[in-house]
Amino acid sequence: MDPSIREALQAVNTYMSNPQKRREYKLREKAIRDHFSSLNFAREEVRLEGKLKVAGAMLNQGFSPETVAQGTAIPINELTKLLEQ
Repeated sequence: MDPSIREALQAVNTYMSNPQKRREYKLREKAIRDHFSSLNFAREEVRLEGKLKVAGAMLNQGFSPETVAQGTAIPINELTKLLEQ
């Protein structure tokens, strides 16, 4: 077995055999997952905000809601709410 793999497995076994270290490991893993989850959420929010700005501009220029919905993939009912604002 490759020495670096053996060393990594030994480190994992050490962490998993110590309850305090295992708890720290799991908390660190959760923090990393939470961080990536919030980054993905923020990215999606920005994407949606951009689509709404484009849709609003298109509607203001006289494009039909159907055309805007087709071009932006925003449902017609969401565009109707945008028009009411």
